[in-house]
Amino acid sequence: GELKLAITTDAMLGSVKELFLHPVQAIEGYVASKNPLFFILTVLNLFYSALLQLKRKTKKDGWDIHEKNAYHGSARWAKEKEILDGNFIAKSEKDVRETFLQSLKGRDVE
Repeated sequence: GELKLAITTDAMLGSVKELFLHPVQAIEGYVASKNPLFFILTVLNLFYSALLQLKRKTKKDGWDIHEKNAYHGSARWAKEKEILDGNFIAKSEKDVRETFLQSLKGRDVE
């Protein structure tokens, strides 16, 4: 009974307040008092951080967007097959300009 920890809300709030106001001194106090909760949470935090780093994709290929189910904000460059579906002929700007100028030469000017 005498060794029972008296953990109250006031004690917990005071401890958290000290941790945020004086973090270096609070951590030194936890280490000096060999606080088991501090050591357990520190090890779990390091393990969880390492696990997140291992599960994280190392390289992303730009913005991974599913083509068939795009939604608002998923802008991407269109593929040629999406633009040219057989109803149009792909030509360069130079070819289009030349064809246009040739068509103007054949017109009657009034």
